[in-house]
Amino acid sequence: MREPRSAVVCATAAAAVLGATAASAPATTERAAAVYSLGATSRCLAAHGAKVGVVRPRDTRLRQLHDLAQKTSIEADFKSGRVGIAFSKSESDARLLLELLVVPKDPYRVVAKANAVLMYKPLHRKAYAVALACLRPAA
Repeated sequence: MREPRSAVVCATAAAAVLGATAASAPATTERAAAVYSLGATSRCLAAHGAKVGVVRPRDTRLRQLHDLAQKTSIEADFKSGRVGIAFSKSESDARLLLELLVVPKDPYRVVAKANAVLMYKPLHRKAYAVALACLRPAA
């Protein structure tokens, strides 16, 4: 009879400690970061002269972006280059997507900004700069 009571006390204490740390740390960092919106960002990109549409799988890397973020990814095609942008529900989801997209000897640069993941070739830095400036929070 003594063992079950001590096990319950240990489990309760562990749950209280884990619940306190889980509730305080991630929630505050998630809320502090800006949450970018697909719609507002698309409008800004179009206003800056980009052709905005779905990510077309031109190569295996763009196919991965398209497959991993089917409904929340767009492609901004500028005269100076092309940028793929995927939007996640949270910053941690964006970091996970970033980890899934990064591969060795990658011809693309993959960058996470809050809940957005941007993918571009180094030659398309100007297009990336415009896309970065156009990241907009939900209105």
